[in-house]
This record gives sequence, C-alpha cells and structure tokens, in this order.
Amino acid sequence: MASTILVDKVDPQSGTALEIGTSGDTITVPSGATFNVAGTLQSGGVTVANTPSFYAISNGDVSCAHDTDVQLTFGNEIWDTDSAFASNTFTTPTGGAGKYFFLSQVKLTDLDDGKMCQLMIRYNGSGQDYAKIRYYSSGANQDWTALVTMTKVMAEGDTAKVYLYHDNGTTLTSNSGYNTFLGYKLIGV
Repeated sequence: MASTILVDKVDPQSGTALEIGTSGDTITVPSGATFNVAGTLQSGGVTVANTPSFYAISNGDVSCAHDTDVQLTFGNEIWDTDSAFASNTFTTPTGGAGKYFFLSQVKLTDLDDGKMCQLMIRYNGSGQDYAKIRYYSSGANQDWTALVTMTKVMAEGDTAKVYLYHDNGTTLTSNSGYNTFLGYKLIGV
C-alpha cells in the first residue's frame, strides 16, 4: 500500500544535500506534472545540458581558390558557452568529451556548368574522417547553397573545422550572409 506525504517544502536536515530514494529505486514524475529545475540539473555528478555549444557566422566573403581545400572563416561568434570555438575551430574542452552534433551551411556564387563543389566538416583535421556534401552544377554561373551535418564522438582536445573545395577553375566567393557553423554536445545518448 502506497503512502502520501503532503508538504510544501522538503529541506535536508544537515542543510547540504537531500537524497530521495535508495539505489535501484525509480522516482516517477507523473504525466501532467511539471518538473521545474531552477538550478543545475545533474546526472551522476555531471551537469545535464547541451553544452558546450557554439554558433558562429562569417563576417565577410571568403575567396576560395580552385582545387584547394580552403578552411572557412567564421569571425562573428553569436555564442560560445565554454570558449571552445577559436580560430575557426571548435576544440572539445576539458570535461566536455561526449557525442556532438555539428552543422555548417555555405553559399558559393558563380559555379560554372558541370563543375563540382564540396562542403566538409573535418574531425581532427583529417582528410579521411569528415562529413561532406558534393554538388555538381547544371548551368553556368549557378549559386550553390549547401548544408552538411556530422555527429561525432569527441574526446577532450578533438577538433572540428569546416572546409570548402571546388574545381571551377577560378577563385569563387563564399557569400558571408549564408556561412554558418554551429555545434553542441548531445545529452541522453
């Protein structure tokens, strides 16, 4: 038989910590109830949040040379929760190891007919370990907008950077109004 205790507030006797249940117990918040956390929510002593996270955009057009992997620049940080994004590179900070989601979007102008571009998010600078999207132009002077994502297990010190490659034959412009790079740590996976 279940018992009900009706109170408005429970404080620990010692004033330092409150324990609910015993190891192996299940604590249930019923459907329709609200679990409001005004402080920090932790699991196993680790804060539960989608941080570290960052969002950066370019603050100017980027010239992208022909047949070269060009690291893109994102000079305008919208946010960077752990100061982990610097020099156009996300570096997993101390205590930030885990699974991450990354996204980048780029617009390239004046791609010629039959030419190819690819947008890459590279892990630890490797040419072999990355996410990429490849696009082939179907007309002259095409504008190309691409979005690429990557989910990756990151250890402390691992990096993620964005690169662009094209075989257009001339230098093309990566349009600043569209260039973005963001990432955040996934929770619960």
